[in-house]
Amino acid sequence: MPGRLAVDGEKPLLPAAGRELPTCSGGTLALPVDPVRARTALEALLPSATLASREPPPEWAADWDGLDERDEYRPDWLEARLLVRELMPTAREVTQERMVEAEQKCGLLGLDGGEGEFAALWATRVAAWLAGDVFDALSREPEPARLAPWSMDLAGQYVRCGMAVEEARAFLRRTGGRGSVQPAGAPPAPRLTDWHGPGAGHSGFCPQPGISKVPTHQHPKD
Repeated sequence: MPGRLAVDGEKPLLPAAGRELPTCSGGTLALPVDPVRARTALEALLPSATLASREPPPEWAADWDGLDERDEYRPDWLEARLLVRELMPTAREVTQERMVEAEQKCGLLGLDGGEGEFAALWATRVAAWLAGDVFDALSREPEPARLAPWSMDLAGQYVRCGMAVEEARAFLRRTGGRGSVQPAGAPPAPRLTDWHGPGAGHSGFCPQPGISKVPTHQHPKD
């Protein structure tokens, strides 16, 4: 099921700064990434509130429930992810119309798309993958520490919000930041307040830079 180019009139689900990141064929982020574009995209993709569970879910591991990749069974969310990414391979193709189509196809295949509104959940997951790709691209900079302090502050905010956590932590390690920053709800790391941006409190919510956000959702862990 190949992805199709965006059609006029479709409703985009990701902010413009995320949709405008240059990609290669297949939807992968084009390298090197421009730091200005990267910062704008990360600020726009950052959720306005802490997610109920980390996004995206961890990659499928061979020891889940004693299964491995040779087994016929795989979690429904993994099968749904394959379908979503085939239908919407790039950020600009993540639209309400395609999400409806993806949800319908999941239903026909008997797949559980996840708890809550399908489009909101999967738009958040796609945004998390995209943000993770941006952090990974920034960490490839010859001198990633030169992007501080804004990049380290954003990485800390992503960790606390529970989105693209592993990639954000890896970036913090590369820049000499605190890779031990914990998501909301976990025991606080030393000087956690170092990672709160302007206007952030201690209520578990992330700061809101005033840029359009991806939908947030409340659902149990997959």
